[in-house]
Amino acid sequence: MARFIQLLTLAGLLQVGTCAAIAPRASEPKLPHDANTIADCTWWFDMTETVTCNTFLEGEGITIEQFRRWNPSVKANCAGMTVGKSYCVEAVFETVPEPEPESPKPSSTKPNPSTPTTPSNGVTTSQPAQPKMVNNCKTFYFVQKGDTCASIATKHSLPLAKIIEWNGNDDCKSLWADAWACVMTLSYKPPSQPAPSPTKPSNGITTQQPTQAKIVDNCNKFHFVKSGETCASIASKYSITGAEFLKWNPSVETGCTGLWADAYACVSVIGYKPTPSPTTGPSNGIKTPLPIQTGMTTSCNKFHLVTKTTTCTSIESTYKIKLADFYKWNPAVGTSCKSLWAEYNVCVGVIGQSPAPSPTNPGGVPTPSPIQSGMVKGCKKFQFVETTTTCASILSKHGITMANLYKWNPAVGSGCNNLWANTHVCVSA
Repeated sequence: MARFIQLLTLAGLLQVGTCAAIAPRASEPKLPHDANTIADCTWWFDMTETVTCNTFLEGEGITIEQFRRWNPSVKANCAGMTVGKSYCVEAVFETVPEPEPESPKPSSTKPNPSTPTTPSNGVTTSQPAQPKMVNNCKTFYFVQKGDTCASIATKHSLPLAKIIEWNGNDDCKSLWADAWACVMTLSYKPPSQPAPSPTKPSNGITTQQPTQAKIVDNCNKFHFVKSGETCASIASKYSITGAEFLKWNPSVETGCTGLWADAYACVSVIGYKPTPSPTTGPSNGIKTPLPIQTGMTTSCNKFHLVTKTTTCTSIESTYKIKLADFYKWNPAVGTSCKSLWAEYNVCVGVIGQSPAPSPTNPGGVPTPSPIQSGMVKGCKKFQFVETTTTCASILSKHGITMANLYKWNPAVGSGCNNLWANTHVCVSA
């Protein structure tokens, strides 16, 4: 018996070693699980991230039949698996049910008339299928790794919105590879083809496909959005403002949260006249970095590049300015900070502004700016944090402990999860 237990333990260890890249697993579930899961489960899989059905089954070395027998809540093609739940992936002591005896073969080669050979809609659904596919699909496409809703729409000359609608992907982030997707339903009627005589739309410009979910109908210039691009980078490339880009592509939404990759965006419209670039330097002698949001004060002499984690409050704290002034200098941000755009420059200081007092330590060392809030008073030595700087590199460089770094700079957090780039930290006090 001891050897049997050792073998079970070894098998469990091998399984963990082989599949650690997918998710944690153990002899006890660490996450909620279905009450109908087999009672004799000896090994559990904690689903902490999405994974394709085939990859999961191959990694665990089990069949879909075994997995569904141990986890009755799971359907075909792993449908029903949910992130945040535990699932049984081994049941050593399970009593496997005896297979039912085969029914005698009928003498006739014709199927039993009472058993339908096709679904009620007359179309057999290819399997495995996307988990939320509509039930009236008639044409299917096998999704391969690297496919996107946009690329599938282009391949089948369909609106992107239809691919999303028919496959139950509201944001197109849960498209499964190695499974079938619907590319035509029984009820869909493609738009009628234009008459042969006019070869172009009424405005004379052919709209590139697929497009963002919603763009203006008088667009005359398009940009194919690639993965990693942002509203700011596109606006900068075509020398347009963020407000103009948002106006022409309203579905991207304020903050650029609705920008789709692998789809075209509008970057100019009929009749648009870009603002000419100045041929001389600014009148105040200070060059304004681009891009910026509309309406920024013309007397700005200090700028800050907004990142995804930047907030109006963090800017107020870093630059020791009043929020009322910040909103006045950057009206497009709004008084509630709802329109602070990442990858855009904002004004954090103006000509003639009285600078915030820079405290001088007893040792005669002036405190540089900007700093994070709550820094210890009396700091004797500082380090400027670059974008590549880490707490570990600071500790190594100055021979200090994390406890002291946190004590002198409480805003960075005890686990160093809030260290800001382009600010100063105290490294000796």
